[in-house]
Amino acid sequence: MPQRCRVCHHQELTEIEARQRRGDSLRTMVAQFGGVTKDSLARHFANHPPRPAPTTDWTDLADTATPQDAVAVPEPTKQPSEPESLQALWDERLQALLTPRVKAVEKAPDPVWW
Repeated sequence: MPQRCRVCHHQELTEIEARQRRGDSLRTMVAQFGGVTKDSLARHFANHPPRPAPTTDWTDLADTATPQDAVAVPEPTKQPSEPESLQALWDERLQALLTPRVKAVEKAPDPVWW
């Protein structure tokens, strides 16, 4: 049976991973954190994807949060008018595609035929 990862279960896991992201050497981390070896750190960093660094301190938000903040109800969006049939949809899209091109041709000067 495989052993559990010592680093994953270390009480200072977040600090170990922060030091790894910062680029500290394995030897420095072994000296700093008890209960891990250079090999266990190397295995951890090789076999476990790094967790992203925490970006927000949520403790200050806990004091001001309300139940309404937890359940955000999105504003209803206005649905575009649905065409009555597939033919109407085709005509609408074709007209939207061709109208700018037709106007550009109408504005162009007549070609000179020799």
